[in-house]
Amino acid sequence: MKLKLSLEEMLQRKELLRLELERKLGEESARRAASDYHAKRKPRPCGLTIHTVVGCTGRCKYCYLPDIGVNTSEARVYSLQPDEFSLALLYNPYFLPGRTGTYLAVGSLGEPFHPLGSNLTIQVLLSFKKWLGNPIQFSTKLSAKKYIASLSKFRGYALSPLTTIVTLKKWKELEPGAASPEERFDSMKALRLAGLYPIVFVRPILPGITDREINEILKLAKEHGAVGALFGSLRLSPSILARIRNYVNQEELTRRIPRFLKSGKQISIDSLDLKRAAAKAAREMELEFFFSACCANTYAAYLSTGNKVPCAGLCWIEGRFCTRCPVDCRNIEVIIDLDEVKNVASRLLKTRVYNAIINGYYLELKAESYAKARNRLKRGAAKVLLEAGYRRRVKLAK
Repeated sequence: MKLKLSLEEMLQRKELLRLELERKLGEESARRAASDYHAKRKPRPCGLTIHTVVGCTGRCKYCYLPDIGVNTSEARVYSLQPDEFSLALLYNPYFLPGRTGTYLAVGSLGEPFHPLGSNLTIQVLLSFKKWLGNPIQFSTKLSAKKYIASLSKFRGYALSPLTTIVTLKKWKELEPGAASPEERFDSMKALRLAGLYPIVFVRPILPGITDREINEILKLAKEHGAVGALFGSLRLSPSILARIRNYVNQEELTRRIPRFLKSGKQISIDSLDLKRAAAKAAREMELEFFFSACCANTYAAYLSTGNKVPCAGLCWIEGRFCTRCPVDCRNIEVIIDLDEVKNVASRLLKTRVYNAIINGYYLELKAESYAKARNRLKRGAAKVLLEAGYRRRVKLAK
């Protein structure tokens, strides 16, 4: 399969969309959007995280939010209006709009379908669909069933719904404020019947709990319409360890704890064997499985639109998290115009790029000022834009 990409066209479209939204919203909204957090931050591996709700009342014992200062006893709705979220992203120097642009991930600092903020979440998703067209992923531990009428508008759109389930038996103790697993499974079923492609989010895999229930979790997920499973490790800190110590298998957890745990630091425990075992179980049930959220987003986007686009996270290049799903990122031939590459790279790097060659999955550039180009690649948005826009790792040659 061949796919032609033009970073120049994406950047031009971004500028036109920004101007159009500025005219629609007015100066006050534009100032609010331009000064907002979403207009500044760099994407994470899963994409640019979107916070319609900050805080959560799920009170999950394994939650990492308290360690970063986010309230887990109450939630608050974010202050931007739906279209202001879209405009903020168009101000973001790291962001690219469109189906081949930056992935968006809703729900990292709070529960997006918390009753206080669920309406805003839906309206923000619809704004992204109308104005931006980017692949979107949301993750939830509540039921999205009551929002199916709105979410059904995303049939045929690159939307990836993740529903988190890590335990069937101990959810009341470990996730006292979350919906029951039964409600979450029913939500998956409703999403699938609405023409969407839900994926069960098994993160974190809790040693001695999730690994012992994984077959049943995956079986029920598939029966309720899940098309895949995303597995992730437990992030541990002294405070998280203190909260979960009485609920997990002590011996199993102890041998996986990093040697040094420091206050305020979160470290993922050694769980590669657990993820591999979970992947084996998923494979036996004919469920696609993923070790990275961007891969799950890529797969759901393919199922929704019928178009194969290599994962924006580029994990398939190094192969570290790639599970070789049916999108088959490595074997999509991405066609780019090298003259365009030189022009765009020169503009982004603030020095003339006089040569650009494709070397496998890498884009090698030569610039008049190597030092200036290297500095811009390290510190600015240039590297993010070039790699996402052309779906290749960028290297600077002397």
